[in-house]
Amino acid sequence: MKLYFSLVLYFCIFSLSAQEAILEVYTEDAYPLQYEEDGKIVGPATALIEKVLKEANINYEIIIQPWARVYNTALLQPNVLIYSLARTKEREDLFSWLGPIQKVNYALYGFEGIKLTATDSFETINNFSLAVGRNSAFHHYLANKNLTNIHLINNSEQSVRMLLANRVDLVTGSDLYFYEACQKQNLDCSQIKPIFPLKDLEVTLYLAASKKTDIEIIKRIQVAFDKIKSQAMSDPLPR
Repeated sequence: MKLYFSLVLYFCIFSLSAQEAILEVYTEDAYPLQYEEDGKIVGPATALIEKVLKEANINYEIIIQPWARVYNTALLQPNVLIYSLARTKEREDLFSWLGPIQKVNYALYGFEGIKLTATDSFETINNFSLAVGRNSAFHHYLANKNLTNIHLINNSEQSVRMLLANRVDLVTGSDLYFYEACQKQNLDCSQIKPIFPLKDLEVTLYLAASKKTDIEIIKRIQVAFDKIKSQAMSDPLPR
């Protein structure tokens, strides 16, 4: 009997502490999906995540950092969330996937006069220098294509500035936010065009959890995510 009451007390304390704990949610500054403005992390992806976590009755803190740090934290630390994470084959078993945020198409961008076409091979692309976000979906994808002429950078603004300064020939980007991000950063990207579509890197961005995240937290968030998304079926993610 004493053992029974001890177990009950233990699980009550555990449940209380889990409810009061603050779950860390990591993301990067990637306008217009999620970005920092006036000291707050905003954007349509952030708004969706906040709705989901409120529905799941989970206390949370959103932390914005460079993507490489965000990715490594979510890869190695238990009980953390990450968004907006491209769901790729290489990452499938590395995270717990909680819910979709937005579909995106990726491409290599460069000046429209560059001598490269959509039908060229990756061997040809390796003749050009690329700026690629460290630990991004691009980084993993292009590394698997055995590209070696890659410059790893910390954020998309840095890559575009390198392209505008002719320090690299190509940068990676998404049709979802490439030109909007340029506009927000007051960069003239009018002469930059999508040169090489990465057709097999058409993916969906997700809210995901680190692999060692408590299963009860995962279940609560997935239920909340399904409810929020079903309510918004006729109202797509705002841009």
